[in-house]
Amino acid sequence: MRLHRVTWSWDYGKVESEITYIDGTTEHRTNEQRPPTNPAHDIAHFICGFHDDLDWDYSIDPNLIAEYNAVFMESLLFYHTSIRAHERYMSLNEIAVKVKSHMRWFAKEYYQIPEGCSKLRKNFLSKLDPSIVAQHYETFYDVYVMEGKQSDPKDIKVSHTMDSNLDRTDKAVYDYLSKMQTFLGV
Repeated sequence: MRLHRVTWSWDYGKVESEITYIDGTTEHRTNEQRPPTNPAHDIAHFICGFHDDLDWDYSIDPNLIAEYNAVFMESLLFYHTSIRAHERYMSLNEIAVKVKSHMRWFAKEYYQIPEGCSKLRKNFLSKLDPSIVAQHYETFYDVYVMEGKQSDPKDIKVSHTMDSNLDRTDKAVYDYLSKMQTFLGV
């Protein structure tokens, strides 16, 4: 079910989330165990969750497609954020090659998802709404930059609220994702 609002906190690996779905139901999740992923990965899951039909929920078993979608989102935003935060340049074609390669490795070798890589990629990209990502990008950016300031990216304390009613758009992210959809095959 699509997300309406998420209040999320990361306290050196202890993660708490209050998730409100579009139908008004609320769920509280606490993870006392330090996750294997970095904090920005959680944000990528939530950004997927604000979409109508993009699997995002890491707590559902099996969560193969939700993890694929979050890693894809994280990869796209990682390159955009790295370029922006570190004033680097990469062409969209170079980024597309790196993202495709990473997602192929993730799907085939790491998570061993039975669906074909091309089908997975096209499914993700066809459901990706650049305006939703641009609306929530600032949260990803903030968390990613905080991670980069630590020797261990998980050694941060941060909290954010993401809300579907938020009236914010990052035009650069919107333009980047719109172009990446074409470069990656939609």
